[in-house]
Amino acid sequence: MEVEVVGDIIFANEFWDCECEKNFTHRKSNTRKCPICGFEEHECADSRLDELLKYESRMLTADEIKIGTFQLAVLQPFRSRLPS
Repeated sequence: MEVEVVGDIIFANEFWDCECEKNFTHRKSNTRKCPICGFEEHECADSRLDELLKYESRMLTADEIKIGTFQLAVLQPFRSRLPS
């Protein structure tokens, strides 16, 4: 899973969050525009890796969960020291 660290936040670059109150996480390869709120992927932030793993793991493959969990464990202690 490709991630990006910005300040203290680790983003999962393959997912994005629209402006809906529920079901706001979308996989970029499947959905570029939310059918409910109408926002497009380029208008919204990428999904936070920690939130994706905690609340939206149903969207992930077993390999993505393993890789994402590993990336979070490795990057989390150092993320405030990484350049944003």
